[in-house]
Amino acid sequence: MRSGRMGWINFRFAYLCGMTKHELIPCERCSTRIECKANGTAECQCHAVRLDLNAVQYISDLFEGCLCANCLRELQAEYLQTLD
Repeated sequence: MRSGRMGWINFRFAYLCGMTKHELIPCERCSTRIECKANGTAECQCHAVRLDLNAVQYISDLFEGCLCANCLRELQAEYLQTLD
């Protein structure tokens, strides 16, 4: 079940991109060029970042588009600091 849940969470970010094929786009937060693979989330760079549902909600409240893996990690750390 855990892997399925994580797959859905990563798919959520890909879905937010609204893209149907692989495209080079800027990260919404830092403008780094990333290859969005919304139709192949297992291959997308954001798939490397594991987020729980609460972290996804936190990040989704701040951004609507795709984010690079580095920004996702930084925002995950930011979210975890809010829990302290």
